[in-house]
This record gives sequence, structure tokens and C-alpha cells, in this order.
Amino acid sequence: SSDVCSSDLRKKKGELGEKLNTDEAIAKEMGITVSKFNRMLRMSEATKDVCSKVDDGTLALSIASALSFLKPKNQDMAVRLSDLGYRLSTERVDNLKRVEKAGRLPTVWKAHPRQW
Repeated sequence: SSDVCSSDLRKKKGELGEKLNTDEAIAKEMGITVSKFNRMLRMSEATKDVCSKVDDGTLALSIASALSFLKPKNQDMAVRLSDLGYRLSTERVDNLKRVEKAGRLPTVWKAHPRQW
């Protein structure tokens, strides 16, 4: 299993940047899709807890990438809920992002964690 949160991916992008100027070319070089490459890059914004879950195979990269758009404390709260058996999905994480943006997430965590 590769460590998707390490700086190696960004370093590789920088090294290849002179030869391959697009994400598409870098993804091709790595043998992955552009969307997976971009999700992997996005992991630099994920918390250590989110990265650990991806690395140990208990959290899908697509969901972790979506979580990385949340504030760190909210990423970690979502991971804690998943540890308690709550199933995270990209749809649920998108709902979290909307609620967070509206400034209502702390209230939702306390009152209705299953409604988002």
C-alpha cells in the first residue's frame, strides 16, 4: 500500500513538471487516471487521521479526498463517526461540506449526526 499523504507525490510532480506539464501526462506516467491523481494530490489537505484510514484501506480515496475539503476538526470528527460504524459516502460528505459552509456544522454534530 502506498502512502498517499506523503510528499513524494508532490515531489514527483515537481520533478516531472519540466518534462510533463499536465496532470494528464503525470498520471499517465504513474499508470493511474487523472481523477485518481488529482484525488491523491488533494490528500495533502487531509488530516493525519484521514490519511491513516486511506493507508490502512479502511477509507476509500474518493471519500478521503472529499473529506479533505472540510476543516481539519470536521475531517477528524467524520473519521471518529466512521470508527463507530457510521458509513461515510461521497453524498454524505458533500452534505457535510454544505452544512459546514453555512456555519451550522457544530450544531449538526451535536443534534443530528445521522441526518447529514
